[in-house]
Amino acid sequence: MNSRLKKLLAKKNQKLPYSEKCANLEQIAELYALDGDHDTAAETYKELLDLYLKKDDMKKAASIHRLLADCYIELESTDLALSHSEMNLDIRKQLKDPIALEQAYITCGRCFMLKAESDTEASTFLSKAISCFEASQKIIDSLTSHDPKLVAEMKTVSCVNLGLAYRKQLLFADANRFFEMAIHSSRKAKSLEPMLRAIYQTIDNLLANTTRFPATFEIHLKQCQNFLSSVSKLASLV
Repeated sequence: MNSRLKKLLAKKNQKLPYSEKCANLEQIAELYALDGDHDTAAETYKELLDLYLKKDDMKKAASIHRLLADCYIELESTDLALSHSEMNLDIRKQLKDPIALEQAYITCGRCFMLKAESDTEASTFLSKAISCFEASQKIIDSLTSHDPKLVAEMKTVSCVNLGLAYRKQLLFADANRFFEMAIHSSRKAKSLEPMLRAIYQTIDNLLANTTRFPATFEIHLKQCQNFLSSVSKLASLV
C-alpha cells in the first residue's frame, strides 16, 4: 500500500466536512482502481454514491454510477456493470450535458456487448448495444459548436464500438465501414493512438472474414495489403 493511500485511509475515519469527505473517498477509490483492486474500489465508490444520493446530487451520482460500471466491467460482473451503466444513462437523459450523455451511451453499449458474450439472447443484447452506439453518433453529429478535435475523438470511439458490434453479428462489411470512418475521424483529430486502434480492428475484421470464408483468402489478403499501403500514407499526415 503506497503512502498516499495510507494517508487518505487514515483521514477517512476523521470527522470531515461533506465536500472534503467526498473528495477523500473519490481519491481512495481511484487509487484502488489504479492498483487493480476493483473490488475495494467499487465498495468505496458505493460509499461515495450513498453520500451524493443523500444530498440529491444527481450529476455527481451519475458520474459514480459510470465509475462503478467501469469497475464491474473489470471484475467481469456484467449484470452489475449493466445496472450501473443504465442508471447513469437514465440520470444523464435528465441533465443538459450532451457530452456526458454521449459517454453514458458508450458505456451502456459496451455493457450490452459484454452481456451478449455470456447470454443466450446474444442477438438481443447486440441490437441494444448498436442502438446505444447509434444514439451516441446522433449526439456527436449535433456538437457543431464544440471543439472539433474532441468531437473527432468521440466519433472515433463511437465508430470503433459500432464496428465491433457489427462484427460480432458477423456483418463484416458494416463493421469495416465503421472502422474506416474511425480511421478518418482520428486522422481529423490528429490522434495517432485512436487511429492505430481503428487500423488494428480493420485488419482484424478482414482476417476474421478470411477465416470464416477461406475460399476468399487471396482476395482478403490483397485487401489487407492495399489497406496497409493506404494507411501508411494516412499516418504520415497525422
